[in-house]
Order: sequence, then structure tokens, then C-alpha cells
Amino acid sequence: DQGSQFTSADFTDKLKAAGIRISMDGRGRWIDNRFIERLWRSLKYECVYLHAFESGSEARCKIGSWISYY
Repeated sequence: DQGSQFTSADFTDKLKAAGIRISMDGRGRWIDNRFIERLWRSLKYECVYLHAFESGSEARCKIGSWISYY
């Protein structure tokens, strides 16, 4: 997704300030997406879909635990 929220100057300036390389087009992009898409798929199937979170804080805690484990 290259929506306006990801291409706005506010967002990209924060990435640049943190030393993060931005890859939105061109060679190598499909590789970038492959890893992040797999991460989101695994997170959904191994954590999110298995729990009925009662609150945002509960979701944050369990998702954070899942991410820390991996």
C-alpha cells in the first residue's frame, strides 16, 4: 500500500530521521513486501484470530508478547 499516509512528508521525514531506508518502488521492492506480508499473515493466524480481545490494551499486550517471542 502506498497510500497518502505512507508517502506524506510527516511520515517519511520521521523515517529518514531514524535512518530508515524507504523502498516504495523499483528493484527489490517485492522482496521487502514478501517478508512483511508473511509477518502480518503469521501474526493474524497465530495470535489475532485465536483470541477475542476484550480491549485495545489486551490486544497490545498479547500482540506485543507474540512479537517479542519471534
